[in-house]
Amino acid sequence: MKHARQKIREAVEGQLSGIQSAIIYRSRAYKVIDMPAICVQIDSESSEDEAGEMVNPRRYSRVANMRIQVIIEAIDNYDDLADDYAAQVETLIDLDRTFGGTAVDAYLYQTDTTFDGSGEKPFVKCDISYRVWYRTRANDPESNING
Repeated sequence: MKHARQKIREAVEGQLSGIQSAIIYRSRAYKVIDMPAICVQIDSESSEDEAGEMVNPRRYSRVANMRIQVIIEAIDNYDDLADDYAAQVETLIDLDRTFGGTAVDAYLYQTDTTFDGSGEKPFVKCDISYRVWYRTRANDPESNING
């Protein structure tokens, strides 16, 4: 069984599979060795009772903060390369902001780029953040009710 968030992450991973030469991960916890890499994760989420009163089962309107992190080796013009990957991510996400019907909508709200030269290979992380709106029932968080 899969929570609705997991279905969203899997759908996003599938949408981004068109990016050439990048390894795509969902919620990676270990150090990235092979670059370029793209990590898809949901960092936090807020939810609200849609009815605002006692309805059984409750319906939740959820907004997930999804981060798509592009990690590239910091070579010459790494900021341009990070922007190239960001453009690909943004284009592919915009093709289907419902991620195959797993969400109602998604929109880009922030992009952050950071440099880290402390390891064996210097690298750049470009965090592309989206807010993803989806809906579930309280008694069935595995089923999206986005229609």
